[in-house]
Amino acid sequence: MEETARAYTEELLAQQPERYQAKYIEAMIDAAVSLPVIAAPMGNLTRMKVLAKLYVLVFMSDDLVDSGNRLTMIPNHIEGKAEQGPEYTFYNMLAKEILSEDIVKGKRLLESCISWISATQQTPPETFPTLEDYMAYRADDAGGYTVFRSMEFACDVSFSDTDFEAVARLRSLCEKHFLLTNDLYSYAKEAVAAQKHDTSVLNAVRVVQRLMNISEDSAKTSVRQLIWDLERQMNEEYQRLLPGAPQSQLTYAQGLIVCVAGNMFFSATCARYARVVEGSRLHT
Repeated sequence: MEETARAYTEELLAQQPERYQAKYIEAMIDAAVSLPVIAAPMGNLTRMKVLAKLYVLVFMSDDLVDSGNRLTMIPNHIEGKAEQGPEYTFYNMLAKEILSEDIVKGKRLLESCISWISATQQTPPETFPTLEDYMAYRADDAGGYTVFRSMEFACDVSFSDTDFEAVARLRSLCEKHFLLTNDLYSYAKEAVAAQKHDTSVLNAVRVVQRLMNISEDSAKTSVRQLIWDLERQMNEEYQRLLPGAPQSQLTYAQGLIVCVAGNMFFSATCARYARVVEGSRLHT
C-alpha cells in the first residue's frame, strides 16, 4: 500500500508548480496509508490500495484548495454523478477505478468524499450555542462518514435500507466519537497554528472551554469524559442489537466500532493531525 500511495503522490505532485518539503510528503503518505489500514484492517488488499490513493487525493485537495489546480483536486459539490468535469483529471480516473471495483459502494464512497471536501471549504460560525450544535456542524467536516464508507467498500459490507436504519443510533454515536477523538488529539497542533496565523480554532475543546468558562486542561478532560460516555452508549446499543439482529446488521455494527477504535489510534499517532508540541507534557 505504501508503494502505491507514494507513486500516486509523486504523480500528483508532478502536476504542481511548487516544491514540497519531504516532511510534508511523508506525513501525507503515512496518513493516507494508515487511515484505511487502521479503520478497516480486514479489507481487501486491492481495494485498500485504491483507498490509499483516494486519501492522498483527499488530503491534497484539502491542503491545496487555494491553488486552483483542479487536475489534482476532488470536486467540492455533488452534481449527482461520479464524473465531475474534464478538469478534475485525477479524480475522474480514480473514480472509474473505484466504480469498477464496486459500483454501489463506490458511488457512496465518492459522494461522501465530495461532501467532506465541500464541508471543509465552508466558513464555520464564529461561535456555537451548544456542543450539540457544534457536533452537528462538525460531523460533515470531520470525515467520519467517508471513513465509514471506506470500511464498507474495503470489506465489501452489504446491508439493506432496513439494516442501515436499524444501526442508525450506533452510527450516530460513532460519528460523535470519531469527531471528538479527532478534535481531542489534534487540538494542541491546531491551537499552535491558530496562534501563529491569527485564526480561530474549530475544535470541541475550545467550544467546551468557552461554554463552560473553564481552563484548557479542564476542557480536554471534559471532552475525554464525553468520549468515554459515548463508548458506554455504543456498548449498550450493540448489546441491544445482539439478541435479534440479523448478521448483516451485526457485521455493519462491528465495522463501525472497529472504525472508531482505529480512529482513536490514528488520531493520537498520525503526524498530519497530532504531534508532540513544544512545551507539552505527558500527564501520568
